Amino acid sequence: NHYIEMGTSSQPISEWYKLKSLDDFTILNEYIKEPQIKKGVVISTSQPVAIKYSINCSLNDLKNECDILIRCSHPSIQKLIGLYESPDNNSSAMITQYCAQRSLDEYLRNTANNNNDDDDDDEDEDEEDNQDYNMQYKFIYHICQAMKHLEEKRMFHGYLNPSNILLDEEYNPILNNIKMRENYSKDEIEQSNMMINYLAPEILSGYKNSIKADVYSFGLIME
Repeated sequence: NHYIEMGTSSQPISEWYKLKSLDDFTILNEYIKEPQIKKGVVISTSQPVAIKYSINCSLNDLKNECDILIRCSHPSIQKLIGLYESPDNNSSAMITQYCAQRSLDEYLRNTANNNNDDDDDDEDEDEEDNQDYNMQYKFIYHICQAMKHLEEKRMFHGYLNPSNILLDEEYNPILNNIKMRENYSKDEIEQSNMMINYLAPEILSGYKNSIKADVYSFGLIME
């Protein structure tokens, strides 16, 4: 069982996460992010996982993301389970921790929609405000701890925004999609699917990325 053996292998750290096949996983017909990321389950343990395919990205992109996650060991950074390299590279996949509550981006949108739909006077308004405060504190604390871990490793996220902060079953924030890209090209920045409003101004001007730019992005997220 490749999943059970992971992390206990005598192979170099750059090799122990490599999977020979996806036979240990059941791949569900449920998209986490269409068309690239699907939900799966570890057959032996029934543990849900996220399966990210080499669609809209290269195998090298997946490898780089895996190498970054291997260097991290923190509960608020997404855990790597394994990497499967397909012989034709068209169906290679990275297996990672599954986060049941999806992303902070979705949470914020749902919260805003619920607030807009609630037109009635609520006797429990103070209690709801207190719950919101506690949730905000949880987000701030855990994201800060993850950023601190990256800084201690001399690393940075490089593209911190609400869509790259996942939420587990208990709404604990989990950083994912850590790219550590020092620069973004003009074409990349102008792509419609890139959340440039969370990038620091110096990054948009072509300067190198760093943990300082992550701090700027974090400030906008928590605003």
